[in-house]
Amino acid sequence: MKPAKTGMKMEDFLELLRLMNFGMGVLTLLYSFSLFFGKKSLTSLYIAAAIITAGPIEDLLMRRVSPKYRPVIDQLTSLGFLVFLFLALQCSDS
Repeated sequence: MKPAKTGMKMEDFLELLRLMNFGMGVLTLLYSFSLFFGKKSLTSLYIAAAIITAGPIEDLLMRRVSPKYRPVIDQLTSLGFLVFLFLALQCSDS
């Protein structure tokens, strides 16, 4: 079964997805920080750190390194993301 034609170009669709990801990231960060400052929730702070690591920090580093090292940056930021999520889970159990 073929997907329905929407008339949207792939570049426009990717831009829409990028904006949706950015918006969801901003909303999640704002809510995480509000929980941290309001309820002193470390779990929400670790979730915010995970998002920042896998989002803006990775983007910044990817722009600054040669294409040869981009897979290393990708793996390091993925590891950082998972470490922060693990810490969030640890906090939620206590």
